[in-house]
Amino acid sequence: MVARAGTRLSGAYFLSDPAAAIRYRQPSFHKSDLSLNYTAPSQSWYVQAYVRNIENKVTFESLLPGGFGLGAPRTYGLRAGVQL
Repeated sequence: MVARAGTRLSGAYFLSDPAAAIRYRQPSFHKSDLSLNYTAPSQSWYVQAYVRNIENKVTFESLLPGGFGLGAPRTYGLRAGVQL
C-alpha cells in the first residue's frame, strides 16, 4: 500500500488578450492531491483511489479566443488495472 500527497503552489500572474482589451490577474493559489495505491503481491493487478484539487479552487489557467480556460475542479475516483 502506498499513500501519496502533494501540493502545487503558484504565485500570482496575469492573463491578457490585448486585442480584446482583457487583462485578468490570477491571485496566488495552491492545489493539493492525494492518492492511495494497492498493488497485489504478484503485481498482476492494482487499485488506486485518488482526489485532485482537494480545495476545489477555481483558477484561470489559459487564454482562449474571447475568454479564459478554467483549471479542473475537484476530481476523484477509483482506478484498477491488470497485467496479463
